[in-house]
Amino acid sequence: MLHLDKMRLAEMNRLPALPGALFRLHNFFDADVETMAQRLVTDKESILLCLAEARTLIHANTPYGGTDRFDAEEAGLPIALLERRLRREYRQHLESNFAASGYAGVIKWPAPSTDIVTDEEAAATFVVSFLSASFRSAASKSREADVATVDLWRFVPPWRRILRRRRLHIADALGCAGWMRFDVWLARRVAPDRHYPHFYTLHQRRRRPLPDETNAIPSPQDDARSREAPSEAQRRFDRLPGLTQDAYILFETYGRSVDEISKRLGIGRRNADRRIRRAIYAIIGWPLPSPVWTLSFELKLRWKRLKRQCRDVLIAFGE
Repeated sequence: MLHLDKMRLAEMNRLPALPGALFRLHNFFDADVETMAQRLVTDKESILLCLAEARTLIHANTPYGGTDRFDAEEAGLPIALLERRLRREYRQHLESNFAASGYAGVIKWPAPSTDIVTDEEAAATFVVSFLSASFRSAASKSREADVATVDLWRFVPPWRRILRRRRLHIADALGCAGWMRFDVWLARRVAPDRHYPHFYTLHQRRRRPLPDETNAIPSPQDDARSREAPSEAQRRFDRLPGLTQDAYILFETYGRSVDEISKRLGIGRRNADRRIRRAIYAIIGWPLPSPVWTLSFELKLRWKRLKRQCRDVLIAFGE
């Protein structure tokens, strides 16, 4: 990558939330101005002003930036009004998702004068507050400064495995609760067929109240995938043991984590994870991998991870 391209990429990553999201959708996901204005229920001028602001901020600190400059005094008000409305709708969307997922409570939203990223952090903090103390501690440590450099010194494999498992659990809890970044939420409104930001469709599980959770708010979304499953896949699933079926239903239909499933069914965490994986293979119709193949794959994966960690340590010492 050329030095100028690196400078532009760095400036693009520092863009404000709304202009940055619209700029990426327009330039990299082929979302035209008319479509964005129609789906965001706003005028084309506001979208064009956001794109102009993004281009100006990208080229402001790079050479050969051009002579056109963004007039913030004239165009700042329409952008601020659009951002205020979308921010309010974004908060309402997250609140409705959390309520449908069974999280009762009030989110402590920051002041409107702060950046939209603070809304993302406030919503994530709300979901993490329902997790155990160890997961809350892992979430707070991941926000500390230079946490990646500190983790390089914690090279003990058991510790890294525990830390990674906790962070994956936190990410899974956020996804099942319906939490998403502002740019992802905006992209689903503007270009739902573009699969932002990965260019391909991601399967998302959603947390739903269990039948015995009487105080939970019922979810308005119904899991239609289980009803639309092919009959052959359903027959393969019905042949599984009852405990395996329960583990998969808790995982897929109700969006529960492996730890929650293991506690509810009274089995170990590895046992629950193995049963979920067995059910997934049975539904797809694939043969279950042998223990030898699984062990070989795990060893290769750990060896690649070990080499990457060693390289990071050497880079850290070199700096």
